[in-house]
Amino acid sequence: GSITSASNIIRIQKTNEEYANVALIKSSKEKAADITDDEVRSMVREAVKLAGGLEGIVHDGDFVVLKPNMIAAKHVAGGLFAMMSDRDNYVEEKLLNPRANGIATDFRIARAVAEMVREINPSGKIYIMETSGWGNTEHNMEILGYTYENFPMVDKILNFDHIGEDPAKYEEELVAIDLGDKKLFQEERSLAHTNGLYFMDKVYYSADVVIDLPVLKNHMNAGFSGAIKNVAIGVAPVRIYGNGGMLDLNRMAINHGWNTLNRWIHDFYLVKPVNFVVTDGLQGTSYGPVAMGASSLEEAQENMRLILAGKDALAVDTIHAYLVGVDPQKVDYVNYLSKEGIGITDPAKINVLGNATVGDSKKKFKLAGFPLSLMSPEPA
Repeated sequence: GSITSASNIIRIQKTNEEYANVALIKSSKEKAADITDDEVRSMVREAVKLAGGLEGIVHDGDFVVLKPNMIAAKHVAGGLFAMMSDRDNYVEEKLLNPRANGIATDFRIARAVAEMVREINPSGKIYIMETSGWGNTEHNMEILGYTYENFPMVDKILNFDHIGEDPAKYEEELVAIDLGDKKLFQEERSLAHTNGLYFMDKVYYSADVVIDLPVLKNHMNAGFSGAIKNVAIGVAPVRIYGNGGMLDLNRMAINHGWNTLNRWIHDFYLVKPVNFVVTDGLQGTSYGPVAMGASSLEEAQENMRLILAGKDALAVDTIHAYLVGVDPQKVDYVNYLSKEGIGITDPAKINVLGNATVGDSKKKFKLAGFPLSLMSPEPA
C-alpha cells in the first residue's frame, strides 16, 4: 500500500562561507596496518582541531549521531560471482579486519570522535547509527568492532534494518520529507509507494548534530563514495528503499544508473545535511565500494594512511575525490549540491591544512573492468 505519513518541508541551511578548511593528516608509518590505536586517536584529534574543532558544533546536552560506513563486514574480491553470496554467508577469508580494511569505517576513528564529543557533551546522548548495504547490520557491527565494549562513552549503537518493516509503525518510526521544488529525482515503478516523499528514521532525523564518518573509496556507480553518499544511501531505510535482499544489495530499489543515482544523492542528502566529517583514509580502496572486480582485497587496498576532516562535507568530498583520481566537477551530485549553496567545491577556495598535500597523496584508484563496468554507465 501507499505510505501516507505527514510530510515536512525541508529547510536548507546555506554555509555563507567564502572558504572551507579541510584537514589532511598522514601517518609516518609505511603500512596502514602498522598504525597503532594511539596513533589513530592522535591523527583524528589533530585533523579535527585543524578543521576548526567540534566546539561550536557540539554543545553540552546535544543529541549527537555518528554515522560510519559499515557497508559490509566482508569483501567481494576474487571474481565476478563473489558478490552473489547470500546475506548470511560469512566465509572466514572474506571477513574484514576491523582495523584499516579500507571498506568499512575503522572503529578506532569512530571511537576517537566519540571521545571528543563526550568531552564537550558530558550530559547529552551519543548514538552510532547505520544500516549495511550487505548483510545483517548487527552482525556486521560485531565483526567490525562496533560494540559497547569498544564504545563505553556511547549511549546506543543502533541500526535501521527493521525501520519501516511494519506499515502500522510508519508514523512512529519514520519522518516523511517533501523537498518541493528542490526535488530532482523522479520515482520509477520500484518506488511508486513513496508518493514522491523521502523517508528517514525519526531518531536519526531528530539529532542535533550528525558527524559523518565515510571511507576513502571510489565507486563504480557514483565516481566516489564519500560523506555525501554515506548519508544519501546509507541512511535510506532498507525496508522502504530495498529489494528484499536480492544479491544482498539493500538499496537497489533506488536506480543506480548515473543520472538517477546522482539526483537521488542530491535529494536525500538535502533531507538532513551533516555537521562535520571525519573520513577514514587509513587504507582506502579501489574497486569501490567493496572491492568488486579486484582479484583480491590486497589488490584493492591503497595504503593511503590518511585522515581527512572538515565542517563542510562538500569541501571534504571534493578533496576526497581528487585523492582517488576523480574530478569532482564531473560528478553531478557535487555540482547539484554546490548550486544549492550548502558547501564549497571550488578547489581555489578550499584550504588543505596538515602534514600532507593532495598532490603528493593522490592516486588513480582502479575501477572494475568488464563486465562489472557495465554497472557504471558514465565512469569518472
